[in-house]
Amino acid sequence: MPRPPDSVWAHFRRDDAQRRAICKFCHHNMVGLVTRMRVHLSKRCPECPASVRADMLASDDGSKKGSAAAAAAAFLSLDHVTPNSIKMQSVVSSDMKQKKRKSYSTDLTDKHDVQSYVSKAIMGAGLPVTVIEDPSFQRLLKRLAPSYQPCTTTALISSQLDTEYHEIQARVRADINDTASICLGVESWSLLHNRSVLSYMVYAPTPSVYTFEGTREHVHSSDMLFQRMEAVLLSIGLERVSTLVVDGSASMKDASDLLVAKYQHLTILPSCAHAFDALMQELLRLPVFHSLWSVCKQITTYFGQNHLHKARFSRVAAELNIEDVPFGLVDADESHPASVLACVWALERYRHVFDVLLAEDFGALDTLDLTLREKLSNLAWWGNVATFKAVLAPFVDVLDAMDADFCSLATFYYKFTLLWNHVQTFPSMPPDCTRLVGKHWAKMRHPAMYTAFLLDPRFPPSSLGNDEMQEALSCLKQLSTPTLFANLISELTRYTGRCTGVFADDAVWESAKHCSPLHWWKGFLGSSCPHLQAVAIRVLCFPASSGISHAKRTKLDAVDAANAAVMNDDQANKAAYVYLNMNMNTELKAGAPFVSKALCI
Repeated sequence: MPRPPDSVWAHFRRDDAQRRAICKFCHHNMVGLVTRMRVHLSKRCPECPASVRADMLASDDGSKKGSAAAAAAAFLSLDHVTPNSIKMQSVVSSDMKQKKRKSYSTDLTDKHDVQSYVSKAIMGAGLPVTVIEDPSFQRLLKRLAPSYQPCTTTALISSQLDTEYHEIQARVRADINDTASICLGVESWSLLHNRSVLSYMVYAPTPSVYTFEGTREHVHSSDMLFQRMEAVLLSIGLERVSTLVVDGSASMKDASDLLVAKYQHLTILPSCAHAFDALMQELLRLPVFHSLWSVCKQITTYFGQNHLHKARFSRVAAELNIEDVPFGLVDADESHPASVLACVWALERYRHVFDVLLAEDFGALDTLDLTLREKLSNLAWWGNVATFKAVLAPFVDVLDAMDADFCSLATFYYKFTLLWNHVQTFPSMPPDCTRLVGKHWAKMRHPAMYTAFLLDPRFPPSSLGNDEMQEALSCLKQLSTPTLFANLISELTRYTGRCTGVFADDAVWESAKHCSPLHWWKGFLGSSCPHLQAVAIRVLCFPASSGISHAKRTKLDAVDAANAAVMNDDQANKAAYVYLNMNMNTELKAGAPFVSKALCI
């Protein structure tokens, strides 16, 4: 006679075709083995009732006790009990106790690891911290780790946030301690809800956020900034910080002057990102540009604020197979030049959509201002849009480079020289545009920029003019000691000549196109030029920006708004610190091709 089915089958459905079992509680499809089915109900099923789980655990314990009793009876039934057998029994008992302790320790470790992974996932992705108490999220966690009990929102923003914060802080400070000289970037700004903050970036050599602090009711005056910056310098170590990159505000400039007066070894560099943003804002206010992009902004606002017009626009865009996104127009924010340019670029991309909407009789453009409709139907106006794009395309390239987590001074100088050549050679370039570019370049230029460009292996030294080369040599002299400067110049001569030693190998120079300049200097030169290598690694860490990218700022604004109801200022600053460091792209990009002619400004 066949054996009766095990009682565990009362909680499963049979899949006779594939000889599998389906749990009635969580609908998990598994192999129809009784032992595995019991383990599933007792330890893994997230929806199993407590009574059923207790029955499974009790039956498992009963079977284990029965097996142990049978083994003991068999042992006692032996005719002769020898000392060796007694010793073997004690060894087996000791091993079982150790395994039990190890299993208990492993469970605690696994629980701690799961909690750490969950905290990192929420904070690293910038999710609202209240998601930890969302039923759908908790069901996911139970399915992935049935024995894990999710923490509360209060625990997540207190103990768990502190744990992740201190862990990242220890790692950042350990990297700093392993570096002889670092560059510090300082930026004063405010989040979307007018919460003033100071962010400090360190480059040692990879970028990371050293601290992210709120200033609350304190005004960002020069004295306050000086005191805060001095405190950070002292916490890092004055002997380690050699260079500061600061934003372009007047208070920050005054605070930097106070720092240099007190600590003469510091070098202050302007933030090229802030200076270039100021250039773009002034450039876009010129009448020749402002009149065009303001029309684009009005058209974008018209479609973005009315759901019917937006739906018609999306329908036509889908019919024309322009792209998959439902609505691709970009709103222009005058304080953010990149969004203004993106607005014009998007409008030109959807030009044929506007042609179709003008030809249709569905009323999509009936309420649009008559002058704007005339612009959309005027070929001359679309020609002006194309000219606008051609004039400002190199400016977009610079903005794209600046929006990365790290843009070196060498990369910025290369991009800017291409822009300058474009401004000088483009036909019918507005004179005011050339004047503004030259005026703002005078505020951005610094000998350290030429030095970084000289020591970047992606670019030939002949790309620098004579004046720029002399300024680069003066900067190298300041970065070195008088006794070592002669050796530095000797190594620089071999580097620029590319004809002796390791620099004569074409494969070495070819490799510079496929890795970051820092990796190139660290990996290929060894001890052939130790003095130049040390200076190059130091200079190539100089960033073109003193703060975080605009994309990161936008994300921080969203995270701050989502958590405003449950986090205080200190917790919000810690969450921002954790998010930024977990999402910092530390890969310094290789990239720009060689230029064959001298580029001078």
